[in-house]
Amino acid sequence: MAFKEHAMGLYVYDASAKSLQVNYNDNHNLLNTSFDYLFINTVDSLSSEFTKREIEEAKQARLLYTNLGRPSMSKFLRLLSNNGISNCPVHPEHAHMARYIFNPDVAGLKGKTTRSTPAHVDDIVTVPVPAFIRE
Repeated sequence: MAFKEHAMGLYVYDASAKSLQVNYNDNHNLLNTSFDYLFINTVDSLSSEFTKREIEEAKQARLLYTNLGRPSMSKFLRLLSNNGISNCPVHPEHAHMARYIFNPDVAGLKGKTTRSTPAHVDDIVTVPVPAFIRE
């Protein structure tokens, strides 16, 4: 990927221009392959780093997390590490994998975020102009 300097001094990558790479296969024939870029992480791409069993364990951890009422992540990890739930197959490593693969739980974040009342702004207090300025 080639980053070019913009007029403002920042270095940018033009993702709209598709790069074309020429490869040779075993028979020395030309193979043209183009590459597209995706600058976000998807669950598919993140889960490809784990085995099927680890993904299932992460899904179990996420299900347990939602069934417990979406506690804070630190409370959830403490509950798992201190055996707060008897005979629980979910371990703290599974919770970390779930958070990595599925990202933080949006519903839990929305439920814990509250709107605080902004501070009251007093009315404008007028100050009389001193006499020497008025003169």
